[in-house]
Amino acid sequence: MHACQALRCLSWCALLLVAGCTDASGGLLPDTTRTDRVVWKATDIRSPLSASALAADSTHVFAYTSSQSIAAARLTDGRTAWTAASDEPGNIAAAPKGLTLCAGTVVFGSYIALYGVVPTTGARRWRWGPSNGGGFDTSYPVCADSTVYVGTAVRMRLYAVDARTGRERWWIDVGSKPNANGFVATPAVTDGIVIGCTREFTLPKTGMAIAVDAVTGRERWRYRWDAPPSSNGDASCALFVAAADGIVVIAADDGRLFGLDAQSGVLRWTAPATGELAVRMRDERAITITNGVVVAGSLTGIVVGVDLVTGRELWRTPVDDLTSMIDGLASDAGQVVGVTQSGWALSYDARTGTRQWTVKSSSVQNVRLFFDTGVLTKDLFIAVSPDALYALRR
Repeated sequence: MHACQALRCLSWCALLLVAGCTDASGGLLPDTTRTDRVVWKATDIRSPLSASALAADSTHVFAYTSSQSIAAARLTDGRTAWTAASDEPGNIAAAPKGLTLCAGTVVFGSYIALYGVVPTTGARRWRWGPSNGGGFDTSYPVCADSTVYVGTAVRMRLYAVDARTGRERWWIDVGSKPNANGFVATPAVTDGIVIGCTREFTLPKTGMAIAVDAVTGRERWRYRWDAPPSSNGDASCALFVAAADGIVVIAADDGRLFGLDAQSGVLRWTAPATGELAVRMRDERAITITNGVVVAGSLTGIVVGVDLVTGRELWRTPVDDLTSMIDGLASDAGQVVGVTQSGWALSYDARTGTRQWTVKSSSVQNVRLFFDTGVLTKDLFIAVSPDALYALRR
């Protein structure tokens, strides 16, 4: 469990969420979503706190129900269509490691293996474990064309796997030296290039971005950066890599954002951290790209929108929550939805930063909308919680 998840767990113990009801004093909560935004609630699909990844196609949403199993729920009403499980015992499966849809296959992971199942039935097509070691500690599988790309920890590798057959296509060592110790963040794919980002367990911790050819696995370029003098010395990668329109966006632990040319690795722009490094020590900035805008959250509680091409800041806004951070941003067609540390769901217009709607915390009893990372479909924002899977009207 990474730091932001651990902090959120503490918040969940004390906060409740409700859509459109009153607070303890009897007054209406400001900027709160009405109850009609909840389209359905699937109580038979519940999530462990560490399971934050969801995927969806035109008919179903796919979610972890435990660290060893996933389920498919119908988009129309949330009813369970099927369930599928991994082979690993609970002490090995531990934390779920991501979901994606690729080449007509639902791919999900445990710590030591990925599985491919049929979207309509859950029947297993394949199981794959990395041939040259490493575990899926901080990297979710991502899809491009018919290939799944994933990074590993301890042994820092990038792997490519055929989504239809589970056959390993290639792997590459991405450490600063052979068999370096650390992890690879969830990669991104754009224009035939796979970009991973590393956190190497040196003192101080260092990181770099590495790009490889999506078909062959041949290294194309590496980009390193130094920690600023005011930081605690750590300057490695945080969370996910994002990419669109030939530009790769990296979030460093010191809070900076880097925009790199995907083909050459040349630095196009740098965006500064959102607050004092001495206060944060380490930031975890979830990032997403939609309609030419990079939207980034922060442990400081600030959300920013940055122009993808120039790095110019377009807007910034605070999240009015004492333990705020936007985690696991989902975006589509100019809308960005994120989840704060205490479980609020917040929707923004990517171009302007205007808040569109909020489902926020309340002290009302017996209502539990503790959202973790969600997914956007054509009409819904679907998010998982410890008590149910919720579908909210976009």
